Amino acid sequence: MERKIIFTVLILTIILFASSMASTVAANRGQTKKEYVDYKFEAILVNPVTKIISPAPNLVVEGYRPASGIQSCVVTINDIKYSYPEDFDYAENFTVKMNLITGKGILEVVTSLTFKIPGKPTLTEYLTVNTTITNAGTLAEGTFYLIGTKTFNQVVGFGIEPETYTTPGIDNALHLGQITGWPF
Repeated sequence: MERKIIFTVLILTIILFASSMASTVAANRGQTKKEYVDYKFEAILVNPVTKIISPAPNLVVEGYRPASGIQSCVVTINDIKYSYPEDFDYAENFTVKMNLITGKGILEVVTSLTFKIPGKPTLTEYLTVNTTITNAGTLAEGTFYLIGTKTFNQVVGFGIEPETYTTPGIDNALHLGQITGWPF
């Protein structure tokens, strides 16, 4: 009788172990890779649509980028290039908060890239840039984090916008970073 109990317990343990392994494999099926890969966002952007929320000297401006303002946009992930408008749709909203007396401000940008693949997954980049108006132009430097949805729901990342001087009316965006969870 004792042998039957030990045998039954052993069989139940094996079944529980096998079912938990099967559940783990099923849950991870289609999951993305966990290593970090390079992420690079390069764009030439013009003609934002803006609205002044608060006047000088503490200026607050909100706006968005219409399709006509996207001169070019290429995102390179893990050495593969994706281009607007062929590979994804582009949407951008931003807020500028600046003290015109000190010349210092903050630019907050939310950019969504909706990829043209089944399910229309999205990468959304949240960028915060410190700006300083100088005699040489506007100096900008920032950081971002990035998350994904749907097929890209395991994607997270981070990076920088290197220190650059901006040209009035033209945004030469360059964001460099790392992401994990990229499925391709």
